[in-house]
Amino acid sequence: MYPDVRLAEPSRVDFVSPAPSLPQSISPWVDVRLHGASIDPTVDSTGPIESAFRRAGQLASRPATSGAPPTAVVKFPAGGYKISRPIFVPSGVEVWGDGWCSRVEMSGDRRFPAFVYGVAEPNVQPDDRPDLFGILDTSAAPLAGARRGWSTAGGLAIQGQFTSANIGPYIDESRTYWEGAESFTLDLAIVVPEGGFPTSTPLLGCGRSCVVNDPRPWAVWTSPTTGWIVLSLGTTDRPIGFATALPADRVVKLSWQVDLKAGVATCWINGVQTGLVVDGLKPGMKLTANSVYPLHIGRQGLAVATTKEPPTSFTLAGLRLGTRPRYAVSSQGSAQTRIDGRTLDDAYRFFDRTDQRGTVGFFPFDDPAGQRWLRWTPGDGLDECVLVMRGGQGGGKPARLADLSAWSRGPAVLLGAVLDWRGDNLRLQSETGAAVGSVPIVMSYPITFRGCTLSGGDAAVSLSQAIIAMRDCKIESQGRDGIRLIGSSLDATNTFASFCPPQGLAFLRSFPGAEGDVVIRLDRAVIDYEDRGPRDALIVCDAEPQHPMMLRVSDLSAALTGVDADHPNPIVRLSTAPRAGLAKAVIGHVASGKHNGLVAGGAGWMVTVPPAHAIPQQL
Repeated sequence: MYPDVRLAEPSRVDFVSPAPSLPQSISPWVDVRLHGASIDPTVDSTGPIESAFRRAGQLASRPATSGAPPTAVVKFPAGGYKISRPIFVPSGVEVWGDGWCSRVEMSGDRRFPAFVYGVAEPNVQPDDRPDLFGILDTSAAPLAGARRGWSTAGGLAIQGQFTSANIGPYIDESRTYWEGAESFTLDLAIVVPEGGFPTSTPLLGCGRSCVVNDPRPWAVWTSPTTGWIVLSLGTTDRPIGFATALPADRVVKLSWQVDLKAGVATCWINGVQTGLVVDGLKPGMKLTANSVYPLHIGRQGLAVATTKEPPTSFTLAGLRLGTRPRYAVSSQGSAQTRIDGRTLDDAYRFFDRTDQRGTVGFFPFDDPAGQRWLRWTPGDGLDECVLVMRGGQGGGKPARLADLSAWSRGPAVLLGAVLDWRGDNLRLQSETGAAVGSVPIVMSYPITFRGCTLSGGDAAVSLSQAIIAMRDCKIESQGRDGIRLIGSSLDATNTFASFCPPQGLAFLRSFPGAEGDVVIRLDRAVIDYEDRGPRDALIVCDAEPQHPMMLRVSDLSAALTGVDADHPNPIVRLSTAPRAGLAKAVIGHVASGKHNGLVAGGAGWMVTVPPAHAIPQQL
């Protein structure tokens, strides 16, 4: 009588959405329950859910018969679904739930994204994962197959979006973004290609470009003249660099230790302290923050798929980052030794997190050989996800995520190269990342949110090189930013924000990096920060250096504009425009509590504030 109700247990009624009338062999409707997924949130359903998405991907890739591209739907009936690995959504596959009572939750002992869109299968081959037995010593690789490194020779690039390597470790329930760090250590093992490295070539790190020397806050590259290997650090004063000549060995193990507070830098190569050319280091420096640039292996900047050049060719055999000194400084030519006097080996160099607060993270390199992503282990041991890409895009068909709740300690959703991605009636939560984050590959548009509630420990939304529309959305909580745009356009209407943490800088923040014109429109927004406001301003906008930019804010209501009522901030803070006349801001109909001016900064901008539209203080 009731075909949609199945009695799973005597004490529980399991409501399952109606199955389609088409046979399962040709139906575009794929139910995760029919593939074995459990609604018991204590049961790991990753395998069955991956099976359902593989089937949906096959259906979505079948030949078109009516002119429209084929699609498929993966259905999550009401219930809780536990996963332990990222779910890669094939192009053309929609995901439906039964409202927020359909909840997908990443296992709590890792910070992986729950759903990843628009990243093509890289088809990792055995040559991409060279065995580290014989490259590292037996403390780290005691036998064949124990650890496998990563080679970029086959066009493989690696990118990490929300990891401690690029946005700093998560300490005391807060991301650090590397901000204010006074010590930096990097242990690196590489296999140098035949003939060595070309000059001015990025190897790994975070930042805009090694050519303009813009590390955020660290990058390793080769110098433009000598071809020496260079570690660049971004500080609050200026970029600084440390260069040393590479030996003729194919396997090179480097350790850099930089005491920014004391103004001392030391380098060891293959266990011996070596000479170091230092540029710009002085006592009292601190690292600059990074919330924009991902970690890259073989590249640097934002783009991966759009560049025509292959990644720098080398094998990464070990990488560990830290914020506390590890080695005893002696004289040039002396043996490398640990500060604590214990035995120094490769297990300690590249895989140790005994000092959890001083360990930023490392690659364990014990992942399955064909896996399309790589684990990064921070100091607290909650693994994060670094994606592997071979230049593909993988998001050419429209996609929709609807009527669902998703939670992860990492990002809830990562969007790569997507075309017409829609999110409807979603509740997306990230404890330390972004509820919706980017995999910077290529310009993505449009990305549309309707009726969504978003919260993230880093940002609710952090998107790069995208055109975004938001309608009737709530920013439930944020981290450093509420909405973060990197080279992106936004049209947001009827937006509500309710919570700003102590590390919060702004509700809306825009960074440069666009491939064309940028338009940001915020209309009818209520920013209801009652207990604490942002440290910088409600809206912070940096002008694009080469493209026209428009910021338009209207009908904005705000409570606190600063950390408290006695320390108000401006409503809008504008950076200096690199080229006069390219950036324009129109700010009108603003009502707020105490503020420190409607607009601050803005040299080179064309700023319009209609007198009748600006309500100076309390509404």
